[in-house]
Amino acid sequence: MRLPEGAEGISYGALKALDGYPFNLQFSMPCDGVPAFVQENRLASAGKKTPTKY
Repeated sequence: MRLPEGAEGISYGALKALDGYPFNLQFSMPCDGVPAFVQENRLASAGKKTPTKY
């Protein structure tokens, strides 16, 4: 996965589990860049709503 240029607040981690190492990655980016980022990284919806910034 390639992070978008200008990504901020990057944090990541992995935990050992029975089925491998689940990986978590979090960062913030401008909303208008999300569609291209999703397409370029071949991401799919997991059925959860995207959090909104307050």
